[in-house]
Order: sequence, then C-alpha cells, then structure tokens
Amino acid sequence: MVSPATSDSGCHEVARNRRRWSGVVLLILVALLPLSPLQAESEYAVKAAYLYNFVTLIKWPATAHATSTSPVVIGVVGRDPFDGGLENVLSGQKVGSRPLEVRHLRASDIAGLSACHLVFVATTERLPVVAAAVRGAPVAVVGEADNFARGGGMIGFVMKNNKVKLEINRDATQQARLTIPSDLLGIATIVN
Repeated sequence: MVSPATSDSGCHEVARNRRRWSGVVLLILVALLPLSPLQAESEYAVKAAYLYNFVTLIKWPATAHATSTSPVVIGVVGRDPFDGGLENVLSGQKVGSRPLEVRHLRASDIAGLSACHLVFVATTERLPVVAAAVRGAPVAVVGEADNFARGGGMIGFVMKNNKVKLEINRDATQQARLTIPSDLLGIATIVN
C-alpha cells in the first residue's frame, strides 16, 4: 500500500516531469518553425516562447532565489522588440510555484540586472556593459546581436533559413553556475 505522503510526492514528480517534457516538446517544435522574412511579429513570438522554455529548463543555483516563492525575473534591456508580447506569453505562467515577472531595464542598472534570472539584450544594447554588470551572478544572458554568444553572451538567437536557431556559450553559462540541460544543448550550436 502506498502512503499518502508517498502518493503526493509521486504525483508531484509526475507533474514536474510532464511539464518538463511538454517544455522540451515545445522547444523542439519552436526550433523547427520556419518564419517568413516579413513576419517580425512571429519571430518575436518564437523568441518569447524560447525565453519561457529557457527559464523552465535551465537550472539555477539555490542562491539565485531569495525565497521559495520569489518570482523568476526576466529582464529586457534596451528597446523592447517584443512590443509587450513577452508579457502576453508569460502572463499567468509559473516555473514550479514561482510566478514569472518581466522587468524593463537599462544596461547601466547593475542592481536591477543582477536581480534577474534571465536578461534579454536587445540588438541596440552593448553586450560588454551588461556582461560586466552580471559577472559572477547566476544570470542567463540572452541576445540576438550578431555573434552574441561568441562575444561573451550565453545564448544567442541566430536567424538561419528563416528559422530562429540557437548558439550557446558553454564557458559563459558555466561561469554563471547555470546548468543547461542536454535537451537544450542538443538543438543548439555550441560556441566558446
């Protein structure tokens, strides 16, 4: 006979695995989605879906969260290319029991950037300023500028054949003490 405590813990584990796998399936489907050059809205909907998947799949050190219920914070640095679409995608979503929160920041806001779990750097911003602001902090730095991951960012969006592809800088993610799952590494190009 299964005790209620064991049953509850088993149910939570099944639900957690189901959410993880549904995130992996969504990530793979998003990776295969072709975009028309004229569909900028679709491009940023795909990128917003990726950002959601990143915060559900990446593992942060325990010290990255102030409390067990503190939100997972996504910062957008510079001009918002999502035009509010990121908030729409993330509205009501959670990572485990943690709500998601989007903050719009300046590259010079060192305290604000360090308080984020993931920072999206718009193409108009300078990566070195943001990277210096979060150096040593467990913050995933994602962007879309040319050679973003090769230039010290962690995850770069790259357009290839009208599809959003990923480049991941393993050295940068390891320095930030972030664990990138093999599912995500498997659909990305690894750069250093």
